[in-house]
Amino acid sequence: PAIRLPSNKGTIDTWNFKHRKNLVVIFHHGKDCQYCRAKLQEIAKAYDKIKQLEAEVIAISFDTMQTIQEYASADNIPFPLLSDVNRQVYSKFTCLDSSRNAPCPSIFITDRFCELRFQEIAREGYELPDAEEILSWLLFIETECPECSHL
Repeated sequence: PAIRLPSNKGTIDTWNFKHRKNLVVIFHHGKDCQYCRAKLQEIAKAYDKIKQLEAEVIAISFDTMQTIQEYASADNIPFPLLSDVNRQVYSKFTCLDSSRNAPCPSIFITDRFCELRFQEIAREGYELPDAEEILSWLLFIETECPECSHL
């Protein structure tokens, strides 16, 4: 399903990436979860490599835009952090962690044709794949289609 939500980098509409970018979609508990913030920081360190593999990262939580602006800046997160404060998107992708009243930490990787290539839904952010595994999936996607890839 398409995602259209406000972010710290303006409104993000995933249809704008179709046929152009592979996409890494992350759902997380939000600002108050140390594990989710650590996962976002880990992925932020790999962001340049992710972009070299023709991919974009978006991370979604129930946090307000003000809260997102604060921790995006404090944690130096270079990719868009989206606010699903009205809870219109998460239920199409993942479950609700009722103990935190937040989306379950999840990662979805799609190719540029919006085909789901990988998914993981976890209880905690530290259970999600690390940046190296995400990079491996993106490299696999890029090498699988030589006509589409810049590699």
